Amino acid sequence: MISTLLNTATITSSTASAAWNSSLITSTYDEYMIVWTDVHSSQDNDKLYLLGSTDNGSSYGVTKTTTLFYAYNSETEDSKDVSYNTDDDRAQQTTGAALTMATGADADQSTAGILHIYSPSSTTYVKHFTSRASSAQASDYARDVFAAGYWNTTTAINNIKIQWSGGNIDNGVFQLYGIA
Repeated sequence: MISTLLNTATITSSTASAAWNSSLITSTYDEYMIVWTDVHSSQDNDKLYLLGSTDNGSSYGVTKTTTLFYAYNSETEDSKDVSYNTDDDRAQQTTGAALTMATGADADQSTAGILHIYSPSSTTYVKHFTSRASSAQASDYARDVFAAGYWNTTTAINNIKIQWSGGNIDNGVFQLYGIA
């Protein structure tokens, strides 16, 4: 696997999302990887969402099916478990796909993770994605989150956007890689 850095988006002040357009999401690579580090929300209990577009970013309402599970542990170790989260499943829905759980907005709380998107330019098959993220929850839990799904379209996904479920991205780094 050879990864080529295509773009780095460093966010240092409040912004709605990180996005990559059709000049970066092309048929050049069969797989794309987005790595995010130290991404901080402007409000407690935000979830990082993934959205895709087939019309160059005019809309992001592509139908998807997803699933999510996570492991967690509290800072005091009084509560820990592995859990499947039905609230973040998407069954043929157009809303964002959750990549994290409820992340906190305290100064020391953020999220980091890796997202893989497979064959977004295919016009034959659906477009699969998988992610793994670590986040510090508002009520002082560490979470290890696994999410996966697919956009149920044979039209090419040519724009990708990551945003919080409610607030803005206060800061963080997003890197887009092409995988050969």
